[in-house]
This record gives sequence, C-alpha cells and structure tokens, in this order.
Amino acid sequence: MLSTTIKSFVPVFSRRLADRLSYGLTSALDLAANVAGKSIDEVLSPERAVQTFMLLRSPPERYVSYHYEATEIRDSLTVEALSTLPFDGAVAVWLRESRQLLQHAVLHRSETDQSSIAHDLDEALSHRAAVDEEIENLGERAIVVKVDLPPDVDPTISPSTIRDSRVVAALEAADVVADQLFASGLCTRLEENVYPPVVTRN
Repeated sequence: MLSTTIKSFVPVFSRRLADRLSYGLTSALDLAANVAGKSIDEVLSPERAVQTFMLLRSPPERYVSYHYEATEIRDSLTVEALSTLPFDGAVAVWLRESRQLLQHAVLHRSETDQSSIAHDLDEALSHRAAVDEEIENLGERAIVVKVDLPPDVDPTISPSTIRDSRVVAALEAADVVADQLFASGLCTRLEENVYPPVVTRN
C-alpha cells in the first residue's frame, strides 16, 4: 500500500484490506520505530525511507504493508525500490491522490509559509508522477485507487469537517480492492481469520 500523504487515509484503508484478506498488518513507520528503538513521533524521514525500501524489495507474505511519504519527499527511496522490484507474489496498491487532495494535505500542515506550500505541492506532484510511471510498469501486479476530496469541497476546508466521509470512502474502496484481489485469483480466501505474527526487523 503506497500513498503520497496520510490524507489518503492509507492506514484506514490498509487495516480494512488486511481484515478482509485475513492478513497481518505492518507499516514502514512502525518498523522504523522498532528498529531505531524510538517512538513513532521520533522516527526520522531517512529511517522510514530505509524500511520502505526493504518492505518493497522483500515484502512479508500474507501481510498488508503500507507507507505514505514523509514531508521530506527528497529522502524517499520508494521510486528506486519500485524500479528494481522483484515482486514475487506481491501486489502494489497505489492510492493515487488528486491534485486537490495533495493541495489539501500541504495546506493543513503546521507550516503555512506560502513559498513553502507551493514548493511542497510541486514536490508531491513530482513524486506522484514518478510513482505513476513505476506502477504502470508493474502491469497486473499493481492496482490504482484514485483518491480525491468529496465533490464540491474546497482544499482549504478543515480536515475534521470531512473526516467521516473520507473514512467511509476509504473503507468502501478497500472492500472493492479486496473483491478485485479475490476475483483475479491474486489472493485466496482463508477458512478462518488467522493472522500472522507481527513483523519486526532487528
């Protein structure tokens, strides 16, 4: 599971998908915190980037692993990992955020300097374009889910105002992807919800 920002609600989407598939759940941020012996809030962008690279190059079996880029997209190793991906039996799900949603994400960070906003939006759009190219190269091993703000919503609106509708949209989209994975034979249904152990990297 990949997205450009957390405004895609990728953790909600990933948890729902893991539940539907009876898979375990992990993230690059959780792994980075475990490896560094830090809290999640203390993890640095380069530390998370390394774990993202490792997850993409060697994804654990029967897990939904997710990652959204940190503010410092320049530290990202996501595109590099995707470009050399062995992808044995794994499927990449790309939550492709619209320009409006990326603008919304940038506007509602704590930093509000206008020049910084413009720069960060350009950086996010460039990153999205680079991932788009690599996702296209994966063919049937990739699923693209388009994520946008609700209709007629301005990017300046408070995130809390649209949170409920965004959560519902993420849950519904995860159900659609789960059904698609089952129908294509890329994932098989399990008789029981038996989850794998938590993934850690020491």
